[in-house]
Amino acid sequence: AVVSTQSTGNINSGNWVRKDTGVGAGIDSYYEYLLKGYLISGDSRLWEMFSTQYNATKAYLKKGRFMMSVHSGAPKNRVKEHQDALQAFWPGLQVIAGDVDEAVEVHNHYIKVSKSNQHTLPESFLMTGQLYWPQYYIRPELIESNYILYKATRDPKYVDYAISILNAIENRCKVVCGYAALRHAGTGELEDRMDSFVLAETFKYF
Repeated sequence: AVVSTQSTGNINSGNWVRKDTGVGAGIDSYYEYLLKGYLISGDSRLWEMFSTQYNATKAYLKKGRFMMSVHSGAPKNRVKEHQDALQAFWPGLQVIAGDVDEAVEVHNHYIKVSKSNQHTLPESFLMTGQLYWPQYYIRPELIESNYILYKATRDPKYVDYAISILNAIENRCKVVCGYAALRHAGTGELEDRMDSFVLAETFKYF
């Protein structure tokens, strides 16, 4: 398998603008819609596309429990050392694809980073857990995967994780008019921002 799907293309020429690929921001929905599209429609082409890409991610993007970003034409070459919060959707997708054991392993990594920041997963972080982009926007991806893993395994630890994350949102983000993002997940400094996905997505997984 070859990692060939990138995140940004020129709509006029059809050429890729960026050569990096991963499973996080800018490309996460591609994987999600291939698999869910197949499950809804039964179109085998979607499954073939998903399977090809999924096998490529396991061959080139997964380094231990980490999901990395690489150069699509030379997938052994990393293009960045940090991960982003949107990658936390991946374990949930793995469960839907039937790869539960690996989903547990990858999800544990994101939970560990979240715990080290008072149960708030920062926008981007290094493999060591050190903050790269320290903001916390109350994104749904981590709790979505947590919910799917609980539904698949019925392991009560996922309920405990969910309670800890919800308590962190209530205690660290709640303001008079809603739930504010954190400018810094470590310090808890608030930002005058609340994205629509907080109500539309994040809270429905608790």
